[in-house]
Amino acid sequence: MNGSKELKKILFCGLESGGKTSILLLVDKKFSLLTTVKPTIKVKRSSHTSDLLGAKIIRWDLGGQKSYRKIYLSDKSQYFTEMQSIFYVIDVQAPEKFEESLAFLQNILTITSESHPENFQFLIMLHKYDPDLRYNEAINNQIKHLEKKISTMIKEVKFSIYRTSIYDEPSILKAFSDGVFYATHK
Repeated sequence: MNGSKELKKILFCGLESGGKTSILLLVDKKFSLLTTVKPTIKVKRSSHTSDLLGAKIIRWDLGGQKSYRKIYLSDKSQYFTEMQSIFYVIDVQAPEKFEESLAFLQNILTITSESHPENFQFLIMLHKYDPDLRYNEAINNQIKHLEKKISTMIKEVKFSIYRTSIYDEPSILKAFSDGVFYATHK
């Protein structure tokens, strides 16, 4: 999977209701479907061709329900191999799920640190950081706490943290572009 003409595998992971599917709809400019999003059942694979790079990407949207997460972690060779990027989405408006989300992230880190390819990275999306919340002190303190915890957790691979919202399209496109560029870069 190293050549630019080959398919690139990118995973979208995180807990249920974090916004993974909405992010992909926004990237695909399918705005009218945003109001009809339902929980992802198991894994939804979709292809995307980068207009800028011409690379064909296979995106794996992993449903975040607990029962599915157990399946992914137990069958790691099917889900966590030959990927170039993992987008890990955390809902910043659900602080009651932070510990569970960080635990799932740690499980994925453990799996990927066992055998990660050289051209691999994590893109952490602190999502639902909507424009009306940007000046909310409690939210900003929670985000700083998350960023600090994540920075101490991830040691073995390249990673970047983004604050994103579907109401701030450039924030999503920046993260997605960085992930696609890194996955296709030689």
